[in-house]
Amino acid sequence: MIRLTNKKGGTMSQVQAKESKREEIKYNKPVGIKDGSIYFLDYTFNHDDGFKGATGTVLDPVSQSEIDDNNDPENVKELYRDIWVESVKGGHTEDSLDEFVKNEIANCDGEYPMQDSSYSELHDEAKKHFSADVVTFNCSGGGRCFDRKLLNSFDKVIDKELINTIKQYEN
Repeated sequence: MIRLTNKKGGTMSQVQAKESKREEIKYNKPVGIKDGSIYFLDYTFNHDDGFKGATGTVLDPVSQSEIDDNNDPENVKELYRDIWVESVKGGHTEDSLDEFVKNEIANCDGEYPMQDSSYSELHDEAKKHFSADVVTFNCSGGGRCFDRKLLNSFDKVIDKELINTIKQYEN
């Protein structure tokens, strides 16, 4: 694999398969905010057969009060009730709902149960675009998440050049 830096500050790699070449430029930079969620451009790709696109990550801001609410045992109990019922039915637990919830709170990887903290390496950059009450983020989507409608309707544009780059890769 060959790694190069392009003019736009992204890292480019060329991966060669048997008969197909793929160019990939990594960005991991914020593009814009829509409906409270921040969108990052992860990378663009271009295969020599013409298949190309842009992938991204969508992060939702989370405040301390939301973390507190999400960690409240009664709220967590409601959140996990259906999962607990299915776990009991399937013979995967003999714990009471209260014990099940207590274990889930104790063993969660994020700031609160069921938080998707994927792409946490982007959190510091994302915080720069929100008020001080945002403590962390929940990853709520990604992949091929950019379409023309979104690209033309951000509530806040962070990087217009990245939007133009994405438009070159996503038709």
